[in-house]
Amino acid sequence: MQIYYTDKLLIDINNIKNLQAVWLENITQAKINNKFIYYPSLCISYDGGKFLSLMYNEKYFDSFVKKVTEVYNDEKDNVYEDKLLDPFNLHSKINIDDYTKEVLEKGYLSNLNELYKFYENKFSYNNSLLFENNELEFIMPIIKYHLEDFFKHTDTVFKMNDSIYGYRTLYNTNAIIDGKEKTILLNYNKENENEYSIKISNIFENNDETEINIKFDNYKIKVTIENKQYNLYSEYEYLMNEQNIKQIISIYKNSLILHHSNKDLDSTDNVNKNITDFDASTSFKWFILPWNALWGINNKVENINENEKVLQMHSMYLLVKNNSFNKRENYTNKKIIKETPNTKGMPLVLDEMNKNTTCICISPNDNLYVIETAFLDTDNSNGYYKENLNNKYFYHTFISDDLNKEIERLVNITNNDVIEKPDLFNKLKILGLVKGDK
Repeated sequence: MQIYYTDKLLIDINNIKNLQAVWLENITQAKINNKFIYYPSLCISYDGGKFLSLMYNEKYFDSFVKKVTEVYNDEKDNVYEDKLLDPFNLHSKINIDDYTKEVLEKGYLSNLNELYKFYENKFSYNNSLLFENNELEFIMPIIKYHLEDFFKHTDTVFKMNDSIYGYRTLYNTNAIIDGKEKTILLNYNKENENEYSIKISNIFENNDETEINIKFDNYKIKVTIENKQYNLYSEYEYLMNEQNIKQIISIYKNSLILHHSNKDLDSTDNVNKNITDFDASTSFKWFILPWNALWGINNKVENINENEKVLQMHSMYLLVKNNSFNKRENYTNKKIIKETPNTKGMPLVLDEMNKNTTCICISPNDNLYVIETAFLDTDNSNGYYKENLNNKYFYHTFISDDLNKEIERLVNITNNDVIEKPDLFNKLKILGLVKGDK
């Protein structure tokens, strides 16, 4: 049995009482080239001289704000002038300036990002419950397209199937090479949630190896293919900007370039609105990737004043395959501060999200689905993300005749019913959850 301990900082937050002063300030976090970078922080003194302060991007900041707001509302009118009733002066007037008072009372610090609300107060796991083949299924269309395009620049005629057979890291699929059907072997390695390496063998008669690497960055997808025996190397990049997505291809032989192209991808309509918006409303300009996936972008700038503006960057990758889908979502909210003699004019990241969502059908006869939503580690997430979402895996189940028309009545899966990976694929157990039998 594993015992979980509550963080001491969270214990201190939960024990806040007898507020004496509350104030907001900018904490100097760094000094670069003799110019300061400032981060907003909430500070309190309480309970006879104790002090606590957290910056917006620190873990438990959200819990801290909620507790301070709760105690402030409870105690702001509890002023005892009689020393006999309050000999230690614990219930004197709370010292708070007008700006901090407005921010606290109007809940500005507690405004939850709409992208997170669907998952608020829901049960989550610390690890993924999906199997390797569930992940590889969504990588195969990328492998298929890039291998076939790669061989178009050689005299080898190559056509590949994207169905796989195997377990854990070893799989096989079929391909037609120069008119002959062959079994292709794949060695699958997941570097992390957004990076994959696949070694493919048995393409050529001498059984040499071709390696494909796939990496999803925030606003770029990069695919490389390398065959060392023939000294062949190709690089495919899909780069996003505010207006479009570019596909840049470079293919090399012995470090000499054989082919290079740079083109804009076609825009398209979103025919999968029910899938893209099942947990939050979105608005994207969509483009179609050559393996029939979609990539949406929504970047906007809001001017706060002459010295500050906020840049929001939001993107979503979506691949719908048969009766399943995979979407990868990135969001960044930055404050851009104009450079002054004393302040470094560099971006201050207010929030950052990296989210992967995978939906699979665990029983086609029952139209029974399971969705995994993984919130991945980021460098600049805010306190709420770090406390409630970072490296957490949420699971929902539902029944639908058509994913593009109906994803609703989702049931949050908890460890009361699903403990191990096989439990997630137990049709009777999951069906019971959806129908309320559990």
